[in-house]
Formats: sequence, C-alpha cells, structure tokens
Amino acid sequence: MTLERLNQHARLRLDLERAENLKASLEEAIDLKAQVLTGMPHAPGCQNKLGNLIPVVMDGVAAASAEIERLKGDIARDEPQILDFIDSIPDAQTRTIFRLRFLGSLPWNVIPLIVKGNTEDSVKAICYRYLKSCHAVSRADA
Repeated sequence: MTLERLNQHARLRLDLERAENLKASLEEAIDLKAQVLTGMPHAPGCQNKLGNLIPVVMDGVAAASAEIERLKGDIARDEPQILDFIDSIPDAQTRTIFRLRFLGSLPWNVIPLIVKGNTEDSVKAICYRYLKSCHAVSRADA
C-alpha cells in the first residue's frame, strides 16, 4: 500500500462529504426560499426571481447527487483493500492513526488531539515509518 493511494482514498471521502454538504445546502435553499402565497395581487411586470432560479438549483442538486453516487462507487471499490491493509497493522496506535487519517480524513493536526501523547510531527512520523517498513518488507519478498 502506498501513501499516494491512501491519500487518494482520504480525498475521495472528503470529496463525498463536500458533495453531500453541497446537495443538502441546495435542497435547504429551495425549501427555505419557497414562495409564500398570500392571495394578494402582484404588481404588473413583477417576477418571482427566486422561482426562476429553482430549475437551476434543481440541476445543481441532480449534479451533486450524481457526483455522490460516483464517489460512493469509487470508495466502495477501494475501501476493502484499504481496510484490509489498516486491519493488518499490528500496533493499535499506528492502526488508529491510519484509520483517523485515511478513513476519517482528519487533518494531521487533529489526530494528536485524539491519540494523546503525540504531536502532529510524531503521528506523521509513525505513519511514514510504518509505510517505509512495509515497502522494505515487500522488496525483501520479491
């Protein structure tokens, strides 16, 4: 397993979160801005500008939904191998760091707040050192 592949998986999960947030905010905008029908006459030439935007916002919702499905598919294809790799890490602390970073998509500076007794630099070093040791083992097997 490479750092590049792990980072790519973490980016997919972040992209999924962003797409889900975008879709939710677009749907919320449609719900919050719905026209109130009062029965009062409108001035001639008056337009419902927000009403005219609803089709555009709905297109955005559809695009976000398609992106969400694509990202979920990419994650579903990739995640079993990532999980197998992380589950094979013998040290619990290292395994936790990998889970937080590459499955939880947490930034390096947040991980020490969860894995106490570490700094940002130390959790990075633990990760990189483990990946380097994996590459040394795989080269020795070849």
